[in-house]
Amino acid sequence: MDKRKSKFPSVDPLYLRHLRWLLTGVVALMLCLSLALFFTFERMARKIVFNDAITLLDQTADSTANLIDTCVQITFQIQKDTVISPILYYSSATPGQDAVALSQLSRYQYIIKSLDSIFVYNCRTKKIYSSCSLYGLDNYIMDDVSFPDQSALELVRNYQNYPAYTAIPRQASYGNCYTLIGYDFTHKDDSESLNSAVLVNISADWLKTLIASNDPENTSGETLIINTDGRVISDTEKFPMTADFSSILPEARGIVGQKKNGYLLTGSGNGRQFVAYTAPDDMGWQYVRIIPYSTIISGISRMRRLTIAILFGFLIVGLLVSWYL
Repeated sequence: MDKRKSKFPSVDPLYLRHLRWLLTGVVALMLCLSLALFFTFERMARKIVFNDAITLLDQTADSTANLIDTCVQITFQIQKDTVISPILYYSSATPGQDAVALSQLSRYQYIIKSLDSIFVYNCRTKKIYSSCSLYGLDNYIMDDVSFPDQSALELVRNYQNYPAYTAIPRQASYGNCYTLIGYDFTHKDDSESLNSAVLVNISADWLKTLIASNDPENTSGETLIINTDGRVISDTEKFPMTADFSSILPEARGIVGQKKNGYLLTGSGNGRQFVAYTAPDDMGWQYVRIIPYSTIISGISRMRRLTIAILFGFLIVGLLVSWYL
């Protein structure tokens, strides 16, 4: 009976064991190197996103500061305006002086689009002079008792609690706004109450427009502003004005009052978030950018899964071949 030679030469079992160990070692080494590279890329991605977020936040902060400075100058100018002085400082003013002063207030209001209204409060006469339309009344004079925006008057009554010429976030009956109080320190009565005040109101919508203009590509993320007390002073759906930032995002409470720019990661899994923040500005405001972490590492995660699949495929094929041999 003819004996035919085997199609494959005999293979040493020791050699096959070494081949298996070699394949496993190569795949393990490649896997470790790949993971090290992925973690490096992830750190680089965080740094890039952080720099982009800080650039956006700095632009927003600069634009905000410029707007506040403009409003401060307007407040100063109104206080020194001789046309407005009769309704601001006098115990009585003629109807003609009232009409001219209200017309002048309207001109100030339209200097910048973000100005929502200007109130002049004469505490001696208990009268409010408004440049805007409230409840269908335009450029009107009203007694403080019947004035619809009582939260504005509370600022005047408690002016010691607020820095002068600083934007104060508040919720008015007609919408959220920021109010600057201007007053003359020498015009006080014996009880230290103010005799007059100028209130310049900025609509809260200006911040949304400002952020959108600084982020023309509409990148994923949310920008908000907090003060030194950890209160939100911007206005978004998730972070409404005057809300407690720490209660909404407890893991990020440590960023309040931080003296340097920085970032941190909160949450876990799909709920993980990248939080970049600035140091407080001259008004004590911190600008915060919150970005879903999945949007930062989505490309890296896909490549990591693909690489791991290829390596394990290579290992399995190698082991099958060595087993077949």
